[in-house]
Amino acid sequence: MKLIGALLSLFVRKAPDLETVTKTLTRLREIHFSYLVGQLGGRHWFGGEVFSLADIAIGSQLVNLMHVGYRVSAADGLGEFLDHFLARASVASLLDGETKALAKMGFGAPDLSSLV
Repeated sequence: MKLIGALLSLFVRKAPDLETVTKTLTRLREIHFSYLVGQLGGRHWFGGEVFSLADIAIGSQLVNLMHVGYRVSAADGLGEFLDHFLARASVASLLDGETKALAKMGFGAPDLSSLV
């Protein structure tokens, strides 16, 4: 929950608590992302070769991280999954709308990828 508070400050134009963000992203990478990589098992989708609600649930959380400045990469083990997810036409069109809406509100996320 600390990450949510630290990142919500971005929406009200306050500097985030970078120490909390760094600790939380490190924990996400070491524990949660590692678990997800194991569940993915080298496949394109969490349901195997079939795109499923599991992929939407996980992909949408990774997109939320992108909106606040952190994009998973190959180093996280989920970069390829996210690339496939974002390449789907349905996802790409929704993401485009979300990005435009956030920009219209004046929201610009910092680049948090260098923190971890």
